[in-house]
Amino acid sequence: MADTVLILEDAVFVREMEKKILFEKDKQVVGESNSSAEGVQLYQKLRPQLVIVDLQLADGTGLEAMQAISKIDDRARFLVISSHTALLDGIEAELESRIVGRMRKPFTVDELRTVLDQL
Repeated sequence: MADTVLILEDAVFVREMEKKILFEKDKQVVGESNSSAEGVQLYQKLRPQLVIVDLQLADGTGLEAMQAISKIDDRARFLVISSHTALLDGIEAELESRIVGRMRKPFTVDELRTVLDQL
């Protein structure tokens, strides 16, 4: 799994839980945002090895963020965590290949640990 992680999540409590679990797994959260636009800027600056992305963000969708990030870096990898997974229906194969995991909200801490262990 990636050692550096960027979190794009609009719910503060979910971001905090994700950071706690990542810390337990010795992963470095290099940035976080509730915004698609800011998330893209952070990715460009920080170049994390993994982006944990919610599909519903404060200023747009996580799908838009993933598309923009993929144009910046063709090696970008995403873990999608959202209650809006239908937004992924019909995405292009190139972007689909960058999604290394998916989780549906609500989820438990143990479910997140399991998914992170599989990456």
